[in-house]
Amino acid sequence: MILCYGTSLIGGYIADKGWGVKNTIMLGGVFSGLGLSLILFPLQDLFFLGLALTALGSGFIKPNIAASIGLLFEDPRDPRKDGVYSALYIAMNFGNLIAPIICGFVGKTYGWHYGVTLLSAVFMGAVYFVYKTMHLHSSYKEDLCISRSKLLMSITLLIALLYLLFKYQESLHGLMGVVTCGSIVYLGKIFYQCNAEERKDVSSIIAYILLFAIFCALYEQAGTSLMLFYEKAVDREVMGSLIPSSAFLSLDPLFVLLWGPFLLFLSSRYRGKMTPV
Repeated sequence: MILCYGTSLIGGYIADKGWGVKNTIMLGGVFSGLGLSLILFPLQDLFFLGLALTALGSGFIKPNIAASIGLLFEDPRDPRKDGVYSALYIAMNFGNLIAPIICGFVGKTYGWHYGVTLLSAVFMGAVYFVYKTMHLHSSYKEDLCISRSKLLMSITLLIALLYLLFKYQESLHGLMGVVTCGSIVYLGKIFYQCNAEERKDVSSIIAYILLFAIFCALYEQAGTSLMLFYEKAVDREVMGSLIPSSAFLSLDPLFVLLWGPFLLFLSSRYRGKMTPV
């Protein structure tokens, strides 16, 4: 999960300078689907390669899905963006609700190979659907200045680096320190180049990044610490049937779906009184 977030900076840069937002999202879907497929093979090297592709694919998708929402509108401060972001978040949580239940049931009943294969197929299909139906605003112009050959070589080297990091995990912590320092320097450079008005927006973005980092550190315990807790310490038998521990991952998106429409309604009522960032 660390590398999934760590590669987001690379995914955003490649979208801006190399392949464009839509193509980078599609490439991320291909990488993630292929990575999930490679995890199924009982070979350690293929397993690590699959993890590397999945991490890189996630880094290609995460920042560009959010960025593409903003590119649907001509005005960066269009108040409708808040509603679209909220709708996207609710839709994502709907998928997070049903995926652990269905894939967990398939995995427990028929084998985890079938569960992971189902997840990979649906994920790649969803990314392709987004790619075909996404229509960015005509005012968006791509400034692609990196050649395809350099991009392919860089991505190949990056996959090799991620593979080695998974294989030799003791080096991961050092790399994350380098990535953190690089991100701070990069954001500092952006802040320095902005005018007084833009610096207010950049300061808000940095504050959101810090809060989101704390949120992610706690949220990602769902698939690790909490999963072990559900598996070992929770009585999951109901009416003679054993609930898969993976099904408990649906609790978080369930509450988001229950409260999301209400909060979206409130934001729509008071949107005119708020200044979007």
